[in-house]
Amino acid sequence: MINWITKYLGTAAYKNTNDSSGYVRVDVRSLVDRAGNAENEIRPIIENVLNQLRQGNKVVVCCDHGISRSNSIATAVLSIYEKISFFDALRIVMQKTGIKDIRVEVLNAVRRSIGIQDRGMDENNWLILGGQGRLGRAVIDSVPDTVTVLAPRKNEINLLDGQILLDIYIKENSIGRVLYFASPHILNINQSVGDSIVMLKNVLDACVSNMTPLLIVSRWEVFSGYKGHDVSLNEESECKPDGVIGYMTYLCESLVLQCSERNSLPIIILRSALLYGNNMAPNFVNYITSKARCNDVVKIHRYINGYAKVDVLHIDDWLSACFSLLEKNVSGIFHVGGELMSLHDIASISIKVIGSKSIIKDVEIDDEVACIGLDSAKLLTLTGWHKNNDFSTGIAEYCENVV
Repeated sequence: MINWITKYLGTAAYKNTNDSSGYVRVDVRSLVDRAGNAENEIRPIIENVLNQLRQGNKVVVCCDHGISRSNSIATAVLSIYEKISFFDALRIVMQKTGIKDIRVEVLNAVRRSIGIQDRGMDENNWLILGGQGRLGRAVIDSVPDTVTVLAPRKNEINLLDGQILLDIYIKENSIGRVLYFASPHILNINQSVGDSIVMLKNVLDACVSNMTPLLIVSRWEVFSGYKGHDVSLNEESECKPDGVIGYMTYLCESLVLQCSERNSLPIIILRSALLYGNNMAPNFVNYITSKARCNDVVKIHRYINGYAKVDVLHIDDWLSACFSLLEKNVSGIFHVGGELMSLHDIASISIKVIGSKSIIKDVEIDDEVACIGLDSAKLLTLTGWHKNNDFSTGIAEYCENVV
């Protein structure tokens, strides 16, 4: 099938075309479908297509699958022939073909071959991905006055649709830093592993294309395989994931680290305690407080090695840690931890601050649980950050703000 972009220009997989009197077939399979295409190989192809069009011929540009090489060349041709911007031409190509997953490395080489230079980045222009989530909104509301924040919605940039729209957005807005808070809606299912990898890979491709520094928020679950242990772990500790979220988090971190090492991309992986405060809290806190408000029994899991313990941190402390780290313009893995508390203690404190008559009932679980605190010493040494909020005070404020 040929995807006709205009009446005179189309793209297709080579196997779906033939030598026809109805159009001229231009074969671009000699280009590679990745980085490395030379400008002096690309430009003659573009000139050939333009010459055919000027002679009144229809042209179909063909590669193996009709996705990246053919549509990248067609974009350049359309931009020159119609005297429109490269990105406007690209949007037309994607709209007419329905293809969004064009390789950004191929497209960048084509852009350079026709003399288009990037505008450069402004370090004070931040792109927030996942800006509609609770953490994203908290960051947007708290950024320094010197920073301009852009936070496109999912209908503007869907991270499962490929990297091209994101790459365009970064280039057109001179983005100087990307903060990545997006995640699948439901985490604890196998599909979330695949979706997380696809989304993150698209973000990494766009960041590498522009050498834009990236911060991603990671989770303590990279250590969830330390079952039966009650420990504080630092950035040098061996990862031992378990469960869907654990493996998903570990795979995402590994992808970021490999990409950073291979491409010298500045990255920050910020492993964070569970966040609460203002209008946000983990699901187990919502469960406890909702039961306490109704004076219902609060059921708490008791494992073979006792109650689960979780590392909890007030959102205001997390924000100060995040911004202090970004100011240092560093790269690597960092921990920001809070208080390691048992769920029983969290329930007891919550019941007390609410003034509830609820009682706590144990639910026995025939398994061991990892009780992991994140050691923030590296962050403290680098930035001087320290937390200012304790859980009992923070949860009281949360309970007042959330009905």
